Amino acid sequence: SAVSLEVLRDAALARRQAQEAGARTLAIGDDGLLALFGGRAWSGEEPLRAARFAAAAAADFAGRVGVATGRDTSGDPDVGATDVVDLAASLAREGGVWVDEATAAMTRGALSFTRQDDGRLRLDAARAAAPEELPLVGRAAEQALLAESVARAAESSACQCVVLVGAPGMGRSRLLHAAVGAAVARGGVRALVGRGDALRREAPYAALSEAFRGAVDRDPFAEQGEGASPVADLQTLRDRVHQRFEAEVHALAEGGVVVLVIDDAQWVDAASLAALRWLVDALPDAPLCLWVAAEVSARDAALRALPNARVVELGPL
Repeated sequence: SAVSLEVLRDAALARRQAQEAGARTLAIGDDGLLALFGGRAWSGEEPLRAARFAAAAAADFAGRVGVATGRDTSGDPDVGATDVVDLAASLAREGGVWVDEATAAMTRGALSFTRQDDGRLRLDAARAAAPEELPLVGRAAEQALLAESVARAAESSACQCVVLVGAPGMGRSRLLHAAVGAAVARGGVRALVGRGDALRREAPYAALSEAFRGAVDRDPFAEQGEGASPVADLQTLRDRVHQRFEAEVHALAEGGVVVLVIDDAQWVDAASLAALRWLVDALPDAPLCLWVAAEVSARDAALRALPNARVVELGPL
């Protein structure tokens, strides 16, 4: 899948974020960039990953974006299929994210498009829908393990931690989505779900703030406004945020098991990982499940946040 980014407001940022999203990049003129997903290897999730990146790019630093998907017959994976690249560039001729028929067909159900009078397809949402909306295939043993962690948290009132690691395309997000849905359906569970974002990994507490947003009355990671007392130093600020985080989770846990999920931890900001480590130490006897999913490269970082976690490695089905 090729993403053509034009009229860039920050070319260096675009290149870095594309590479962090798993793409190879090529400069296009003075203010353009080509991001290639797949080529050397293909997992099937490349069109969705490309579209999600394209949507975020359009919102943050690209004026025009086109996405196209097709088979590479050039023999050079570093350049990509010429026809696909040309099609992506031709789609990026006005504001927004425009996709070809192949990309739309391979992401239908996870993304929403509007067909224009001339037949072109425009991505509706400012950000693409999450990949867990695609159906889960297999993973019965892994689902059972996650269900068991919820049962243990309920029975022992002790924190249960699980780290899921696997290469892109192994179904980490879909597994988490199915496990959370099953836990909530059984009752007595409050689920909070956040996700790492390659475009926001420098924003403190971005992943945890997403998990709490809309789920509680007050985001413990948000600015507290004019009523907050002044902070003497950065460590004091961090301790204050961690204490609010602990208090909010503790209050939720009084009503049943709290399942806090962080997906795509390879892109999670360092502050969120540090806060998770704090929570493990602060609430060892709370009915709490912490599930973190990441690519294999982020396994060590996830285990630093959850040092006693059970590790589940997802391989091919």
